[in-house]
Amino acid sequence: MLQQTATNNTTPVPTVTAPKAEDERTTAAVTIQKYWRGFKVKRDFTNPSTKDHHVPMGHLSVGNDPIPYLEKFVTIKKHPAIVTTGGAQCLSNAIRLTQRADCSLGVIPKIFIIDFSQKIIEFWKLLSEVFMKSENIEQLLAKLPRLINYNTETTKFEIVIPYPKNCSKEDGISRWIVEFWPYEHQKRFSKESFPEINPENLHPRESYEFFKQLLDSDEKRFEWVKRLVTNQIYLIQSCWHQSPTSFSFVKRVCEYHDYDVYVYASNIEDTNKQPAQTLWENIRALSPVAVVKAHTKYQNQDKKTGYPVSTEYILNTEYQTHFQINQEGEMTAQNHGSDEKISIVDLHTLHPRPQSSFS
Repeated sequence: MLQQTATNNTTPVPTVTAPKAEDERTTAAVTIQKYWRGFKVKRDFTNPSTKDHHVPMGHLSVGNDPIPYLEKFVTIKKHPAIVTTGGAQCLSNAIRLTQRADCSLGVIPKIFIIDFSQKIIEFWKLLSEVFMKSENIEQLLAKLPRLINYNTETTKFEIVIPYPKNCSKEDGISRWIVEFWPYEHQKRFSKESFPEINPENLHPRESYEFFKQLLDSDEKRFEWVKRLVTNQIYLIQSCWHQSPTSFSFVKRVCEYHDYDVYVYASNIEDTNKQPAQTLWENIRALSPVAVVKAHTKYQNQDKKTGYPVSTEYILNTEYQTHFQINQEGEMTAQNHGSDEKISIVDLHTLHPRPQSSFS
């Protein structure tokens, strides 16, 4: 028998390998892109806080502006970003601006707090820490400073600082920027010194009373504010007049995320001695839907003692679709008080207003 040996006539398929030079070019391109993206992100989105231009002045843990009602005049179209300054009164403004038609809680906005006060920056960090360590309203209020045992005749009271436990009372008062008058005294002082202000149109300036009123025994509201304070507040230590890079930074972030910007400028225009033109140049750079500012009434010509007594709403003509206007072309909220002023303007042509009045 003949043995037949099988032969394999299959031709092996050659393995294709990329040229080494091409691999190196691809790796180099990816590396360049990575470093370019890193450089661009660092250049465009690095916190622009600066230690320059900081001058000592009063600090308020809550704020003393009359309560604004911008929600009467505008409708939220995109995710809102609020640019503001100072203390916790912006949380109250955020709730009202974003709440739905049925008064339920709306979208949580982004808040940029631009303030040159180191005390304000540290206050917000401490407040965020307290919220993170609190699971409900009761736990939060238990950590906030309180002014108790107020005597209306002697105007004496006691200060209680329960948190942080390891700091002295003096340090706690400084860190919390504790008001030296309880809410009862604040309301009485307002009636006597600035009778044109309705005390009910002012926030309590004491942290405990403010948050007790703000949260209103509503745990859902507590969770909303907690998420806002711990995750959506961006602190920038800068001057509203002398830090255009801070406003350019905010503008880039808001454009990147497609936010609409709302500016709550408090009474900065009144209280700062620097030219108002630079302030408005920075505000205009944000292309805001609206600007809310407080007007200060001074008690004498030296303008050392004053108080915000009225509110002005400036609506940007670029955002007509955001305005609550009826078929006759009039603002739907016509019931605003005599202490409020509203105008629809082209912000690019807006000039600083005259200096505030005094009595």
